[in-house]
Amino acid sequence: MRIAYISYEFPPDTSGGGIGSYTEQVSLLMASAGHSVSVFCGTSQPDYNYLYRGVNVYRIQAPDVETFRRKVVPFFAEVQQQNEFHVIEGPDYGADAYFIKTAFPHLPYIVKLHTPGYIIKEFNNYYLQYVLPGNFYQRLKNRLKCHKGNAYDRTSDIEYQNLLLADKVHSPSRALAKRISKDWGVPFRKITIVPNPYKPNTALLGIPPKYEHKRVIFIGKLSLLKGALDFINIIPGVLKKMPDLRFLFVGDDSFSPHEGKTMSAYISEKCNEFADNIEFTGKVSLERVPDYLAESDIVVCNSLWENYPTVILEAMCAGRVVIGTRTGGIPEIISFGDNGLLVNKKKPAEVVRTILWCYRHSEKMSRIGFRARAFMLKYSSEKDLAKFIEDQYKQMIRPL
Repeated sequence: MRIAYISYEFPPDTSGGGIGSYTEQVSLLMASAGHSVSVFCGTSQPDYNYLYRGVNVYRIQAPDVETFRRKVVPFFAEVQQQNEFHVIEGPDYGADAYFIKTAFPHLPYIVKLHTPGYIIKEFNNYYLQYVLPGNFYQRLKNRLKCHKGNAYDRTSDIEYQNLLLADKVHSPSRALAKRISKDWGVPFRKITIVPNPYKPNTALLGIPPKYEHKRVIFIGKLSLLKGALDFINIIPGVLKKMPDLRFLFVGDDSFSPHEGKTMSAYISEKCNEFADNIEFTGKVSLERVPDYLAESDIVVCNSLWENYPTVILEAMCAGRVVIGTRTGGIPEIISFGDNGLLVNKKKPAEVVRTILWCYRHSEKMSRIGFRARAFMLKYSSEKDLAKFIEDQYKQMIRPL
């Protein structure tokens, strides 16, 4: 089978986040299963192409996904003309493959759900309106363009239009599938649950199962959606009880409620009393993540929304204790008290209590970390998942 993945995000040039990680994992998985796989993705450099572990990668220079969405079409057309693809896949967020599908309507097209932009805006709006003080909300709502005055109209949303072009829709979690079914009117039965492939990193699996570092780590963009602002309450709440604990933030910075201040600067200012216990790394390469996890005990994923976060899978591979919110696909990964812990996304105080509970019950923390790694070792057979995805693709193939 000839498969094309269209995604502006693809590491290392445009690593972005979960979409890039997914595209890398699924393309390598299908190439290893014997299929001819191509990835059309973005770069800040001049256009170039290369072979990456059996995957043909075509890099198109584009500063953002909006530019990429149009520029990718002629590059795709040239490769398509040489040897036609059997199936193409692109993400919901950004509608990366929209113009390719409109140019080649006969090609079977899968939209892979990650999290559409309207959901991200909605949760940013929720946070600003109900959690932040009123003056902060007024200051930021126009920048985010997601306040109540701008009612969401799905018909004018290119991501919704993109989904209407899909021949099939795949979702990594039931939670996201249900949400899209409700909001966009897609019958739930027409959305197939297809787990995101994840091949355990040997560096993560090699991390010793020790919990003596006294360090809590947050991995991801320091954004409102990821719950970064809650640490203004979490950090003092924990350190007043355990002053020798440290907090490490690994990930790209973002804006804060204070105009002109980054989120890291804002958190540092609000938690100034505990400055010696807080560290920010900024954006780091994926290869460095295992090093940071190896020197941490607990990973906090206190997002307002997540579809099926790779960062949790990585942390569980490392045998770390994950504290995640009961939102989106997180409860579909974490079984409370068994391979991780779950908290209410609206209650930072619950995160505080859970962190303190872990360090007061080291034996239970060790057992949770052990079960987390065991869960990931049998997460999904590479061969079985490749066969499942292959079968989904084959159902769509039309005679060329």
